[in-house]
Amino acid sequence: MSITIRAVKTVSALAVTAGVVVGLLGTQPAEAGWQATATEGVNIRSGPSTSKSIIGGLYRGGTITALGSSNGWTKVRFNGSIAYISSKYLEKESDLPAPGDINTGSVKITTTDLNVRKGPGLSYDRITTLPEGMKVTLTGKTSRGFAEVTLSQGKGWVSTQYLASSNGLPKITGTRTATADLLIRTTSDDDFGIITEVKKGTKLKITGATQNGRAQIIYGDAVRWVTAKYLSNTKVNTPVVPELPKVVGTRYATTELMIRSSSSDNFKDLGDVPKGTKLKITGVIKDGRAQIIYDNAVRWVTAKYLSTSKPKSDDADDADDSGNDDGPSLDAGDYAVERGLQANSIKVHRAILEKFPQVKTFYGVRADSWNAEHRDGRAIDIMIPKYGTSAGKALGDEIASYLKKNHKKYGINYLIWQQRIWNIERDSEGWRWMAGRGNDSANHYDHVHVTTYSSGHPSAGGSGTVDKSGDDDKAKKGTCKASYYDEPQVTATGGWFDPSKLSTAHKSLPFGTKVKVTNLNNGKTVTVPVTDRGPYIEGRCLDLSTAAMKVIGGINAGVVPVRYEVL
Repeated sequence: MSITIRAVKTVSALAVTAGVVVGLLGTQPAEAGWQATATEGVNIRSGPSTSKSIIGGLYRGGTITALGSSNGWTKVRFNGSIAYISSKYLEKESDLPAPGDINTGSVKITTTDLNVRKGPGLSYDRITTLPEGMKVTLTGKTSRGFAEVTLSQGKGWVSTQYLASSNGLPKITGTRTATADLLIRTTSDDDFGIITEVKKGTKLKITGATQNGRAQIIYGDAVRWVTAKYLSNTKVNTPVVPELPKVVGTRYATTELMIRSSSSDNFKDLGDVPKGTKLKITGVIKDGRAQIIYDNAVRWVTAKYLSTSKPKSDDADDADDSGNDDGPSLDAGDYAVERGLQANSIKVHRAILEKFPQVKTFYGVRADSWNAEHRDGRAIDIMIPKYGTSAGKALGDEIASYLKKNHKKYGINYLIWQQRIWNIERDSEGWRWMAGRGNDSANHYDHVHVTTYSSGHPSAGGSGTVDKSGDDDKAKKGTCKASYYDEPQVTATGGWFDPSKLSTAHKSLPFGTKVKVTNLNNGKTVTVPVTDRGPYIEGRCLDLSTAAMKVIGGINAGVVPVRYEVL
């Protein structure tokens, strides 16, 4: 799967000089005065003396605006204030000598996605971006902390701070302590993968490089990133972990059941457990949810789907006493997982069974799901065996790629795999990162999620094609019925639906289209943007957010006749 590489942003730095590690900083753009360049790592102090406090630092090659020099100290502008640097560590408008290991023809490796610029500085235009881990050949020319490299289309300049020896990792310059539970990230930007989470008090090895507010670390023999502001020089007292509630018994899940972070409607989906799973209960019931101990933590499930006896397996329900197997038809029910699935979802299930026989487990309709797509049979989860191995990831990649390529054939709206989402409406953007939602299951590392367009249930004559019933989707105005939905979920754009915001779903209008909606029962109006797809129920053309339906006074009715006009 391809991932768009984003431009590297302005670099911050962690300065080291004379064995003293200094704090994180951001360099200033040029203002009045002149540009001074650090000849080696140097501290920035609050006053012109080594007795003054250290408030930041510069790496070798880092630049800063100098305002004047006196008595061996240079006055500089730092973070909007006046500060001082020892003059002997600064040069004015001159290039630095090349480090000993930067020679003509030498090969380096990028330690993050790295911008290539037309000249030696952040003010020069970007030519391209090199991915993390790419080998580059140096020409030997350096200037102000940048090195010239050879590209297929010519030459360009990159920051030497993000180059490492081709036979090793960046040099470790010290350690820091996590002041909070901290995500270990694959990159420094907002498009990142999560490697793991470390607890407050964990010691981490730093390289001194920072970018986008993230600090570069060496973790698990690889270059990783953490949020810099949660690192400290001093030892951190680890939090006291409260004891878990006492387990008073066990119950069985009578259906595929969502594990929730809290009992309220404001919760995180932490994944699902299959029908028949034995769960430890504490005896506490709140808001219709039962408190359980799951994965050594307090979690919640919907209480009515728990039973003291283990439910009969779906395979047993479907057993043919004759022992004959005439093979599946398109009628749902030939496989237990297909009960309640719509025709397109069944097509996906059959295709994966045929083309990827190593997949043995699927999840379809979930009565307890907050996601309407799982409740009405438009979604199916393809569980990847041994997903944590390279072979498992490769299988998931292959399945996701196959479904993306054949999305028209199977009526697919969007796919989610390994915390990335692809959908038809934003196909040109490829696979996009999603916000973290908890464990591997919630972040779709153990399964490929498939949502299809509404196609009807086979028992009701579903055709396997996109449902286009109702009013003409392309009409600029007209009348129809409008409903509303109130459950936070991923939208067809890949964004997150917030029922408290004004918005609507429509089957085909371009995302962002403004639509004026009038309740014909009372004349109240609201203007909303199209942010999702639906509704897929005959006679309805709009599915409003809760907030929008409140404005036109239709909450109690649920479905109201409306007049709509595309603005």
